[in-house]
Amino acid sequence: QQVRAMETELLSDHAGALIANQALDFGKQDGVTEIEESLQANAVERRLNDELFAAEERGEVYIPRRVALVSCVSNFTNFLDLSRKVLRNLELGVPVLVLSRTHTQQHAFRWAQTLNELMCKHGVANALFAFCSADRAAQQRLLARAAADAVAACRNARSVHRRATLPPMLVTSGRDVAAAIKAQVPGTIASTGGPNLMLNLCASASLSEAARLSATIEHAGQCTALRVLVAPAAAATEEATAAAMAMTAAAMATAAAAA
Repeated sequence: QQVRAMETELLSDHAGALIANQALDFGKQDGVTEIEESLQANAVERRLNDELFAAEERGEVYIPRRVALVSCVSNFTNFLDLSRKVLRNLELGVPVLVLSRTHTQQHAFRWAQTLNELMCKHGVANALFAFCSADRAAQQRLLARAAADAVAACRNARSVHRRATLPPMLVTSGRDVAAAIKAQVPGTIASTGGPNLMLNLCASASLSEAARLSATIEHAGQCTALRVLVAPAAAATEEATAAAMAMTAAAMATAAAAA
């Protein structure tokens, strides 16, 4: 309950700061929607955690409480990293170590800092959470050590839980990156995403507008809501041209604001 009280305060009283930090560091265009998505998804994921914890109390499952490693993303940090990966583990008593990115890491560090303060306020042990700000080489050494420690722990674990002693590495990335990480940390759980598909065979005006909006809603195309559009050739050409024009206009507006 302390974690959920902390979560409620974080996504309400501190929501404006989360959005602003993300916009400043990453150029996030629609941080409000991400907070809304977090609140909606959390309602479901809390119930799933309740069922998992109840199953453990009945002896049906075992929750290994080794440190969960979380690799930061640039986009959707509040939805994925903060809510889904960190808070859901903390409320099960799983310690979490967040690994910084080599770029756009400041907004992730800021929410980690705020979370640490709220943990003190709500009586959640600070030993359960840490943020590792390190370059890629240092993080690779850390992962190698975690994997080595896991192998040692496996030798002494009860046989039914041998695999469970592997440290979970929670990653949102492309498939190639996820495969490389999993080779080093076998306990990796990766979300490799997309494609985000829109099927638009009737070429209606409303669907064309939705395609244009979805293709340009996020920063620099790094995590657009639309990745694949299926449409008649004529409509596809028209929509691609409109999307390109919208992206150019957005880039010009961003440049003007920066100037």
